[in-house]
Amino acid sequence: MDFHTRLKELREELNITQATLGKDLGVTQSRVADWETKRGRPDIEMLKQLSDYFMVSIDFLVGREYTVCENCKKRI
Repeated sequence: MDFHTRLKELREELNITQATLGKDLGVTQSRVADWETKRGRPDIEMLKQLSDYFMVSIDFLVGREYTVCENCKKRI
């Protein structure tokens, strides 16, 4: 799952509008809409805010799987 889809699902789980999320985060509703429709991406600071807001990790928010990559195993 990609960030855009996950963001929309998390927002809908809380039953809040794009406008409400935007207000809570200090951005416009159109900014949230851009994130959900792949017209834009939040910066790293906003990703931190979003992960705190939804109480999820940034990895989860951006759709990463919880597996160890092959290259990571080689470094250990």
